[in-house]
Amino acid sequence: MSEIITRQVKESDTKNAGYSIVRANHADMERLGCSNGDIVQLEGKRKALARVMAEQKNSEQGFVQIDNVVRENAGITTGDQVNICKAVYIHVLKVTVMPHASTKRLLQTQPHQKKYLSRNRAVECSDETNIG
Repeated sequence: MSEIITRQVKESDTKNAGYSIVRANHADMERLGCSNGDIVQLEGKRKALARVMAEQKNSEQGFVQIDNVVRENAGITTGDQVNICKAVYIHVLKVTVMPHASTKRLLQTQPHQKKYLSRNRAVECSDETNIG
């Protein structure tokens, strides 16, 4: 099993908003066994998936930057603690969506399995994500 780290949540840069990206420092990515673009699982009140990317500048130890979509899917807010590990996933073969305000809700996938959606967004069953 992959190593699990716990970090405090910070707001992500606006350029990452809506892309399901988690920004972590290089040391944390190494500890997780991740490279840029790998999928990680975040666990707050709920579990969520996101693509991990290295922070561009030197960052404080103990923090990760997470966008609002991923925070909402994980049931966390800025300042909360979140558990992070490298995710095990499969490529999605079929997705059924329906309108839900300004986002689309992923309704039907293979139950209890992690998914990888097109447009480089990682999602699980019942996650919200932007499509288009």
